Amino acid sequence: MSLSLGEIYHATRNQYRLTLAAGEGGLSRIMSWVYVSEDINTSDFLCGGELIITTGICYKGPDWLFQYIEKLIARNTCGLIINTGKYIAQDDITDEIRNLCCEHDFPLFLMPWEIHIYNITHDYYNRIFLENQTDSSITEALLHIIRKDHRLRESIDILEQFQLPEESSYTVCALQLPAFYLESDTSRKHLQMIIETLMKQCSLTLFLVSYRNNLLLIGHEQNMTVLRDFLTQLIRHLETMVGKENYSVGIGKTVHHLGSLEESYNSTFVALTLGQFHRKTIYSFEEMGFFQILFAVNDREILSHYVEANLGNMLAYDRDNHTEYTGTLRHYLLENGSIQAIAARMFCHRNTINYRLRILRENFGLDLDDYQTRFRFMTAFAVKEYLDLIAKD
Repeated sequence: MSLSLGEIYHATRNQYRLTLAAGEGGLSRIMSWVYVSEDINTSDFLCGGELIITTGICYKGPDWLFQYIEKLIARNTCGLIINTGKYIAQDDITDEIRNLCCEHDFPLFLMPWEIHIYNITHDYYNRIFLENQTDSSITEALLHIIRKDHRLRESIDILEQFQLPEESSYTVCALQLPAFYLESDTSRKHLQMIIETLMKQCSLTLFLVSYRNNLLLIGHEQNMTVLRDFLTQLIRHLETMVGKENYSVGIGKTVHHLGSLEESYNSTFVALTLGQFHRKTIYSFEEMGFFQILFAVNDREILSHYVEANLGNMLAYDRDNHTEYTGTLRHYLLENGSIQAIAARMFCHRNTINYRLRILRENFGLDLDDYQTRFRFMTAFAVKEYLDLIAKD
């Protein structure tokens, strides 16, 4: 996981005599890079997440500094270090400037002039580089395991070096977003920064992985209640930070071995599809009920054959004759035989429903009072619904 500004601040504040002047609420921001900037007009070159350092050589008074910080906030930088003592004094940090930083949770640090900018930037570059190397190693290893390619064993060994044991519980979550969020690297990185910042605030052991135009959150030893609460908070956060769009999250099956991560990954998208069908923003494998059993059937031809054997003739008859016997049977089973409820569901008269049920009994030979018959067809409808849903994925 990327470095947060708070982590690097607490690790180096004594060494570089850093003082947090304002914006403590933003210490969980992710720091992508360090950038030395003296000119207010260079803010257009910033991509977001940079920690800015300035000596204030272009300082022209509090108004200049206020506007400078406003631009840094607008460019989504993560904070500002002012090298005070020559061009900018500590007394130049007005209440208006402090209030601006606090209002936007934008950390403002003061560093004495005696501290050389070269030393702190060199240190921070190295820390970011090493953290990125760790992130890349973990991400690549997780992807190799999900794909179950030839580096599976090697990848498991790599993850164990980062305290991710082979025998432990893992859960894959998939975050589905509107396509335009993933159309550019800049949008994707900005989105990942928002998610990683929230992950830091919640202190969760989650790994953010981009794979096949999806954002995956892979949790290690996560409590499901805590994980769901985090995902709920994440959706609300995205709605506030990015905009109200159609966000969906699927929580996959929890597996207890790194080598089974592919199974959790695959179940995530079944849960995601079912959640969208049920119009739920967050939906988990544990909520799938009977569909969990169907997911375990690797040979989908078996499932298709079961549907065809039980519903094939009726579906074909309805298709050829523009009738609704299949739908009537399904509602009969769901409503436990209540004629009134079936009629209300299908917007039909009771007599129409009674006629269709007579045809089902006489022409299709169904004993609708037999529990085994009812169970067989309820299962067939569930399998058909499952196959229809995963076909849309």
